[in-house]
Amino acid sequence: MPFHRATPFLPRAVESVLHQTLHDWELVAIDNGTGLGRAAIGPAGNDPRVRIVEIGENAGIARARNAGVAAARGEFVALLDYDDVAWPGRLAAQVAALRADPSLGVVGCHADCIDETGRRIGWQFTLATSREQQLFLRYTMPAIASGYTGHRRIFAQVPFRHEWDYAEDYDFLVRVSEQWRTVALTEPLLSYRQYGEQST
Repeated sequence: MPFHRATPFLPRAVESVLHQTLHDWELVAIDNGTGLGRAAIGPAGNDPRVRIVEIGENAGIARARNAGVAAARGEFVALLDYDDVAWPGRLAAQVAALRADPSLGVVGCHADCIDETGRRIGWQFTLATSREQQLFLRYTMPAIASGYTGHRRIFAQVPFRHEWDYAEDYDFLVRVSEQWRTVALTEPLLSYRQYGEQST
């Protein structure tokens, strides 16, 4: 979870990880130039499973994501943006799917959309099957990037490229899909926040 500013959304995003039904996890929070570290997260940052990786300046989302992958110690990596909310069963469902099918590289999920107050405002566009994702990747993301989980070795083999700035997630998923199958679970496991100040 990279963050480049302290916002009211960040502690809520961290809290959503603390409430996962899968308990064997670590949260690698990358302070992408704020210099605030745990202070930006609030009380949720006191959990010993939350690790802070500090970058001295805002190095961009791709470099921050790669720093998080490099610091991660688990078998899997789950992306989560600092303004989104993971539902309690997210990690358990995606890890189960990845373990059940070795051909899968990354697994996304369906997501609802919330506004800056947390009020639900609709559903996020999602394509679930491997074939649908493969076809739609010719154009753009088939599911929300913040909802993808995959094998850590794949994130290490296919690092995010900083040349893409705001499309590093799309570039990543296209390159992953060239070697592994990608799918999205049809059950909603994430709340994607939409508001005026977000990057995209």
